Amino acid sequence: MKYLITSVLFLTCFCAHAQHNLSGSLRHSLYTYVYRIDNKEAARLSKDRLENDNEKYLHSLVDSFKTGDELPALSDGNYLLVNASGNRLEYQLYTAGNVRMKLVSNDHDQQ
Repeated sequence: MKYLITSVLFLTCFCAHAQHNLSGSLRHSLYTYVYRIDNKEAARLSKDRLENDNEKYLHSLVDSFKTGDELPALSDGNYLLVNASGNRLEYQLYTAGNVRMKLVSNDHDQQ
């Protein structure tokens, strides 16, 4: 019985040591998720510069695509693109349709 417990303990330690190194693993999500948001939510997100509690906007999943691939065709509207990078979620506001805006923040023009 003593040898059996010792053998099981030795095998458990050996198997635990043989695990993969996590430092060489993937550090971003495989997919980017597309959530539809309304005009009020898009205005609030652009005002806050996507820095506040954004998880509450993840309510209407529309599509997903592999991170780094081309964005799929979307109907007109506002969308929130979400993917993981490192240990945090990254958000990108995207508008599909006739008008596209990009807000550029610089301190030079605001003097």
